[in-house]
Amino acid sequence: MPDKVCDNDKLAPILFYYFNMTGTESFVTLLKERFRESGHKRPVVFKEWNCYKELPGTDADLILYDGIVMSALADKGFIDPIPDDISAGDVFSWVADKSLIRHKRYGLPVMMCSNALICRKQDDRNICNIMELNENTAIPMRSMLMFYFLQTLCTNLNIRKSMKVLEHLLDLTGGRDFLEKSKLADYDGINRFSRKECLYLLAFTENLRDLPRDDYVVRFANFSAEETDRRPRFMVDYISAGKNVPAEKRQDCLDLMQLMADEQFQWDLCTLDGRL
Repeated sequence: MPDKVCDNDKLAPILFYYFNMTGTESFVTLLKERFRESGHKRPVVFKEWNCYKELPGTDADLILYDGIVMSALADKGFIDPIPDDISAGDVFSWVADKSLIRHKRYGLPVMMCSNALICRKQDDRNICNIMELNENTAIPMRSMLMFYFLQTLCTNLNIRKSMKVLEHLLDLTGGRDFLEKSKLADYDGINRFSRKECLYLLAFTENLRDLPRDDYVVRFANFSAEETDRRPRFMVDYISAGKNVPAEKRQDCLDLMQLMADEQFQWDLCTLDGRL
């Protein structure tokens, strides 16, 4: 005889398209665990996707993505506005307000990161500005070139100054010839930094998890052509409800969104092994 079908199996699962923001399975594991502990029985099926390269499926119930693609997802009809009673709690207002499109809120912020200049404490020269660097630096140029261009343009508001910063970044990695000859798969920046081939690493703040334990100095990277400009730029990941969520799933989806934005969940996610 076939096994008895449990109640969970009768519930259509929540289809969760997510951009793997942590690089580990800890996020998925903890979220499923907390969802069950909150009394929910509906299964959650996670589908990893790259929000920079492709669109999610039209069957998506929840979508987690970099905020830079939010307006495109809304305009193409993949996400719905969220109810007014769903909140990210005591989050910075300038973060929450970036989810507004035509005066409607489309997502909850669940992660924020930034480009950072990382070095070992003994090598620190109090450098924040990219233009102050004059030694080989581990920089993922091929995969991040367009992002760096947007970063410099938002900071400098000037094409000529932005190109000056980009040219300097190229010089720090070995020059234009090196970039043209290299491939995406060739970038080994974190290991180059770990092997001390480079004193500095330009990376995202979450890349700290990939480094061996040591005393590091981490400063927000300043992409300004002017040394006095210290305005960091932050990237925010948001969670949104899909456009075609069936009525019977909707409340469970909203509850899962609220759980992700909960301060205790965020704290526990960042301290799973007892340290940040």
